[in-house]
Amino acid sequence: VREFASGLGAGLGLAFDAEGRLFAALQAVVAVYAADGTRLDTIGTGTDLSQPQGLCFAADGHLLVASLNRASIFEFDAEGDFLREFSGASLAQP
Repeated sequence: VREFASGLGAGLGLAFDAEGRLFAALQAVVAVYAADGTRLDTIGTGTDLSQPQGLCFAADGHLLVASLNRASIFEFDAEGDFLREFSGASLAQP
């Protein structure tokens, strides 16, 4: 067992993509780390993403992020660009 990435604080969701990068949900963004733990990118800045809880990848490589405070799902493409937000009464507690 080894420490993969430090300084995550209260990470609320983790997922690995097909390339082995770690995606970690933080307060209002998703941090992206290389296999060696180096921080590569931040996804979600400039969006209304708030309290991301769960992360998963769709078959097309898009990242889906459940936002607790917005009761919605945010979709990002494989490059980390925001695509759309899904919301509605059925997503009251993603």
